[in-house]
Amino acid sequence: MNPPSNTPEGLLTAEELLKAIWPNERSRPSLRTIREWQAKRMVPYVKCGRLVYFDPAKVRQSIAKRFTVEAA
Repeated sequence: MNPPSNTPEGLLTAEELLKAIWPNERSRPSLRTIREWQAKRMVPYVKCGRLVYFDPAKVRQSIAKRFTVEAA
């Protein structure tokens, strides 16, 4: 998964992360899905007090590693 050139740098909120990684709204998972992945520690995140942020590059790598199915 190569990040699009318009992917913002730095830490993003969950809502911003969804828009950055999945620009097409129809293919985008829900906020609830991201929160479930976060609870199951499937995607990396940074927690500052009660605020949660995501690094889009690290999340993209984690998703690619976990969900990519290699051809036989």
